Amino acid sequence: MSSHTFYLPLDPAYRLRIDFNYSPARPDVYYLPNGDPGYPGDPEEFDLAIPVLEARSGNRWSPTGFPMHVLDGVLDWERIEDAARDFLEADASRAADEYHASREAD
Repeated sequence: MSSHTFYLPLDPAYRLRIDFNYSPARPDVYYLPNGDPGYPGDPEEFDLAIPVLEARSGNRWSPTGFPMHVLDGVLDWERIEDAARDFLEADASRAADEYHASREAD
């Protein structure tokens, strides 16, 4: 699993900070090298945190403290997940390297 952060601009003064964890899909293994039965793979997983609304003050961005969970029914989670996928595709090799490094550390 790898952790990522990206930003969705709303206008010049506000943006959403999106934090998420990602695990790529693992294919099924039908048979082990010794002939024993294998095991099922895993689907890819996105674990999206509730976005944080940030405001620009000069050259700095800081959280506004706005309770984003009240917008849960308003936020387009599908759009946010699509943006997360786009973010990962733009930097897929880095995400895969981070994932494999974390698996090796375990």
